[in-house]
Amino acid sequence: MNTKKMYHFLRELDARRIWLFDFNDLRVWFGESNPTIHRGLAQHIVDGLIVRVTRGLYANAMPSSRPMYAREALVRYLRPLEISYESFESALSGYGVISQISTRLTMATTGRNGEFVTPFGVIEFTHVSWPLENLYPGIVWDDYRMVWTALPDQAYADLSKAKRNLHLVDLEELEDARHDYA
Repeated sequence: MNTKKMYHFLRELDARRIWLFDFNDLRVWFGESNPTIHRGLAQHIVDGLIVRVTRGLYANAMPSSRPMYAREALVRYLRPLEISYESFESALSGYGVISQISTRLTMATTGRNGEFVTPFGVIEFTHVSWPLENLYPGIVWDDYRMVWTALPDQAYADLSKAKRNLHLVDLEELEDARHDYA
């Protein structure tokens, strides 16, 4: 997995608007043994060609195809088989219901809890067990950031159910947000 081959691989992916790839993609592309790929990865990270996002997931260090909201784009790669949507503190902060600006992307998920510290920011997943038929009226697709997002009532319900940081919520602002997004 020499530098020339890696550079060609990254250019080809970028031309197809792909900025993330995993270890299996490298095995298929390069057809080399796992130890050889691991050594190559380590060197390409040091050389600045690629960035380790999390275990087994890598990003082109300088792609033209990386979306503006890279952290949000990672959600579907980190929890591909689960329903996940922005909620809790980061959604409420976005609606102006919490005066503090959230430094992490807080996601509700049908999967397990987890936290990912990535080069693009922290993503926190918290399990929720809402029946799916009750969930969809409370979330919307954000075309700009390419992520499902809880509406104010759903984000507040998630925060209440998880019993976290309720003291941060301005109830008057929540009422205003309910009317703005009804």
